[in-house]
This record gives sequence, C-alpha cells and structure tokens, in this order.
Amino acid sequence: MPRQRQIVLRRTGSGPDLPQPDEHAGPDSREAYTLKITPQGAEICANSSAGLFYSVQTLLQLGL
Repeated sequence: MPRQRQIVLRRTGSGPDLPQPDEHAGPDSREAYTLKITPQGAEICANSSAGLFYSVQTLLQLGL
C-alpha cells in the first residue's frame, strides 16, 4: 500500500495573531511563512496562526 503524503504545520513564534501598530512586512512578520514541498508531503513553518492560514491558502492555490 502506498504511503500517504502528509502536511505538517509548525507555529514557531509566540507573537500576536492580529496586526500591531508598529508591524513591518518581511521575513519576521506575523504573516511570513516557509513552505517546503517534497514527494512525502509539505512542511509549513510560520511565526503565527496568520502565517499558517496564508500558507494553507497557498497550498490550495497550488492544488496540493
């Protein structure tokens, strides 16, 4: 039986989920994420649940 692919979500930060007055865009923002796709599945790392949300939207757009 073929092994099923899996999607792993990792929240790596403890910051706020909602926008903050002094928030700046960039790799350390609450919306930032990294996405790694392999034949075994996908791994997502994000600073907050907002980043996890946007990364899942990307997976859906890719049709994965």
